[in-house]
This record gives sequence, C-alpha cells and structure tokens, in this order.
Amino acid sequence: MDHISVILRGLLEGRRLSQGIRNHSCFSRWPDVVGPHLAQVTRPLRVQGTTLWVWVENPILQHHLTFLTPKLLERLRGAAPGSTIDQVRFTLNPEP
Repeated sequence: MDHISVILRGLLEGRRLSQGIRNHSCFSRWPDVVGPHLAQVTRPLRVQGTTLWVWVENPILQHHLTFLTPKLLERLRGAAPGSTIDQVRFTLNPEP
C-alpha cells in the first residue's frame, strides 16, 4: 500500500497544483522574507500567474518597496524554493 504522501504528491502533480502550492508557500514565510517590521505593514494578497500582489499600508512605503523588488524576489526564492514568482506588485487595496 502506498504512503499517503505518495498518493497526494501524485494528485498534486497530475492536476498541476504543486506549482501553486510552491508559489503560495511564501505567504506563511512572509515575515522571514521581509522582516518583522515590514511584515506588520505589508501582507501578501494573491498570486496571479507569476506575479505576487502585496498590500502595503501607505503610498510612501509602496514607492520605497518598488526599489527593493529585486531583493524581495531573491529572498522569496530562498524562502519558497521552486516558486515561479518573478514579479511583485504593491497595492494599497487590502482586498484580494
């Protein structure tokens, strides 16, 4: 009899869900990616294709974070291996 993890892995791969899970794994690791201070004023909202949408508290922070996007992507790749996220967009709208 197969172990449940083997069965689940097969289901996820067969339905191409594993990539979405890898992309969304950065949500739980967000404080590790941005640090505790930024984690209090930002929140990942959704992944659309290969773009991560992130809520930010104010427009000044939104502007500042656009300059940090390459570093954030590097840290995201470290925190969520196998992720295909290659863009980060910042929004003031907290609704996904």
